[in-house]
Amino acid sequence: MKKIIFVGQLFFATIAFCQEFNSKSAIIETPEMQVFYEGIPILLNVEAFGEYKDIQLNIPNPYTAPPGSAGSIVTVTCSAVNKKGKRVDLEGCRKFTVKKTPKPELSWGGFTDGSTVRAFSQTLSVGYGDNVPFGKGKDNFTVVGYVISVYGLKGTLEGEGSEISELHLEALKAISKGNKITIQVKYSGSSNGLITSMFEL
Repeated sequence: MKKIIFVGQLFFATIAFCQEFNSKSAIIETPEMQVFYEGIPILLNVEAFGEYKDIQLNIPNPYTAPPGSAGSIVTVTCSAVNKKGKRVDLEGCRKFTVKKTPKPELSWGGFTDGSTVRAFSQTLSVGYGDNVPFGKGKDNFTVVGYVISVYGLKGTLEGEGSEISELHLEALKAISKGNKITIQVKYSGSSNGLITSMFEL
């Protein structure tokens, strides 16, 4: 009989331990991916087990990894206010590796690298296409300046900003069809760098 009572006590004690453990636990996850990227805001979801309110992460949410942090590990923890009004740390931290942001694409009036340009545009833009693991609209790029060179011709057309000047655009329109040109832009924003693309007129 004593053995049966002991087993019963052990069983209920185990249940109580598991309930207490679970009531102090939380799940931290990202709906999009399991890594962070430099300069890209990543939203985190957190769910706590038990009666808690005012759940807070130890990092901003969404979290944006700063430039130069690729290769580092970000440990995400959370705390919450329990039913006694005390803020406590919850179990269930997550570790995320920071990766370098993928290189964006250059678009000239909607035409991308390797395209045949059928309509001349002044607008140069930089952004992500379908080759990134995160949702569109997270990029924030600005074209700082451009350098245009024409295959077989000496000299370059150089300008500032994301708009090709009227003078340069008229020069491009005078080039024979089938000729190839190269546009290199300097960009800044979610990341900084240079992009070079080739177009056929």
